Amino acid sequence: MNGDSRLEENLEAFSTRARRIAPACDNEEQTKVSLINPYLEILGYGVRDPLVCRLEYRAGIGQGREKVDYAIMRDGQPSILIEAKPATADFSSPLPVPAQLQRYFMAEKAEFAVLTNGVMWQWYRGGPDGMLLETPFLLHDVRSPGSPELRWLQSVSEPQFDLRNARAQAEDTSIASEILAWIEENRQRPSDDLLRFILRSRKLGSASARRLDRVRESFVATFEAYIDRETDRLLSAARDQQREDPRPTSDEPGTVSKKEDDPPVVDLGDGGTPIRRDAHERAWRVKDGTWRRERSGRELMLSVIRHLDSIDVRGCQRFYDEAVDQWGEPLFLEREGRRWRRVEPEFDKAVSVNRSHRSIEGFLAQACAPCRTSTRMPIWLGEDIELVLDLSSI
Repeated sequence: MNGDSRLEENLEAFSTRARRIAPACDNEEQTKVSLINPYLEILGYGVRDPLVCRLEYRAGIGQGREKVDYAIMRDGQPSILIEAKPATADFSSPLPVPAQLQRYFMAEKAEFAVLTNGVMWQWYRGGPDGMLLETPFLLHDVRSPGSPELRWLQSVSEPQFDLRNARAQAEDTSIASEILAWIEENRQRPSDDLLRFILRSRKLGSASARRLDRVRESFVATFEAYIDRETDRLLSAARDQQREDPRPTSDEPGTVSKKEDDPPVVDLGDGGTPIRRDAHERAWRVKDGTWRRERSGRELMLSVIRHLDSIDVRGCQRFYDEAVDQWGEPLFLEREGRRWRRVEPEFDKAVSVNRSHRSIEGFLAQACAPCRTSTRMPIWLGEDIELVLDLSSI
């Protein structure tokens, strides 16, 4: 196994741990010990080696020489400065560069700086004037590592940390972040300048104010249709590949077995009849519990949500109040005075369960977020609640 693969596997394993313990890290010291230190170790920075990582590093500013929480050292000089916050600190939106981190950076002439609560890592780089740029070039959530984050972390992890490569990677990541931000800004409300550029470059005629409004509506609808088409294409390609790949025979629950002339089946290990390929069933369970079989994606989602509202220690009405805020619209709920009632037929209109199983997983992941159990620990889809979907493609 090469170093990149090992790093990816270690980050994936750490993400599971971070989701589980982050809510309990309610002060800075606990966050450092339980989240930040292990994460730095994964990147190859031994926090117990002062030649590699200095804790409470005294930055050369002011008479008292202020301290920065971590300084990653290269050739005896700080290269990456890290300022820590408790895991409970709100990082739901990018925070501005703290004044003290800016002072540390300028005093030590480091290459990069990080502001983190152990879960969210905001990476900053220096500008032409030697000051940190106000906008982080990378926002990294350790609970859900992705490809852009992995490429960056590979460039700054030991032993392959190369300063020139890291600078180039930081610039590439910064450009990619700006492009994604631009797409997000223009996806639902494209600017007049963008629409004028399209009309002009494609020779589509004038750009009057009234026409721009019509073109804007067309742009939004066309963009959404393109995303749906590409999603369906990728899902179809994945299913085709799944059908072509040979499947191992196993007696373990949840695996596919196949007799010579029979369609494949999935044994859920619950003592029930294995699910056949043509049954179009779905199933879910609480971790290590009994599988519950459902006839459709809609029924599965409703069943999971009923379970969530039944275990919320604050009561189902409080759960729905917060769930609606989380979802952005009532979906299958309707308010009657101060209470919510289910309008389950509306559920089909809200979630396109027959087209993409990603919509099922995405919706249920959002539904888990507002739930509060007696232990005050969050509910995680795929870890605390397990799903079996898309059996028809087996």
